[in-house]
Amino acid sequence: MITPCSRIVIILLFGLLGFLASAYAETAWVLWSAHHAGLKTYWQWEDAFDRRAACLQVLDQRQKDFGADRAHRMSETIVVVDPAPGVLGEGLEYHCLPDTVDPRWPKGK
Repeated sequence: MITPCSRIVIILLFGLLGFLASAYAETAWVLWSAHHAGLKTYWQWEDAFDRRAACLQVLDQRQKDFGADRAHRMSETIVVVDPAPGVLGEGLEYHCLPDTVDPRWPKGK
């Protein structure tokens, strides 16, 4: 026979198991680049990752590749790259976004 105390322990264990399972069910992440040309922004899909940390690691590498004088971290998930000296243009951005977010256009109702 299950005592009330045992029942509480079982419920807590199942609750903990559900929490841990959802924590590992992280969504996929996509690295996007945004090229600015006047008033238009052109988005390009760069790569996809199983985990947010993997996307951020590639974002870190992009920032390092462009150098501190050109690449600036706007947030944890966005790197802005200024144009090279002497080159006309508005630069570009790299964004790590969940795969559920598509920055190319707003979705209609």
